[in-house]
Amino acid sequence: MIRSLVQNWQTNHNINIYMLDAIPVDAFQISAVERGRTVEQILLHMADVRSKWLSAIAPELLKSSAPKGGSNAKGKTRAALEQTATAVQKLIEQVGDHEGKVKGFKPNLLASVCYLMAHDAHHRGQILLSLRMGGQRLDSKIAYGMWDWSGRSPK
Repeated sequence: MIRSLVQNWQTNHNINIYMLDAIPVDAFQISAVERGRTVEQILLHMADVRSKWLSAIAPELLKSSAPKGGSNAKGKTRAALEQTATAVQKLIEQVGDHEGKVKGFKPNLLASVCYLMAHDAHHRGQILLSLRMGGQRLDSKIAYGMWDWSGRSPK
């Protein structure tokens, strides 16, 4: 079960990166509504929520997953998503039991990972809507490709 949970977490992460790679850098400042989060801010929020949970649950995992960094908005965003995805994977492997307790998150590890995946999926939808409203609609191949769970699964 843990191997399956890691694989599904990696698939979720691969979908995030697939979407990120398809977003033009000039679209990072698009917002669906006035004074709303930009695409870049939404992506960074996704990583920030993971960081906050990890800081409360197992802060040492973030330190051991230091980002490689990036020189532009896309690179920095990718680094933040990569760092937190790696740390969550380490958490899954460290707990080692899908029903295992996670400090500060009830009822268990499986619920905490499902929460994070649902959070990511919610914000992927927001990003697609923001891009569409800002005139930067992603190609339909990309939009539908984000639903290709088996195709985004690690081999």
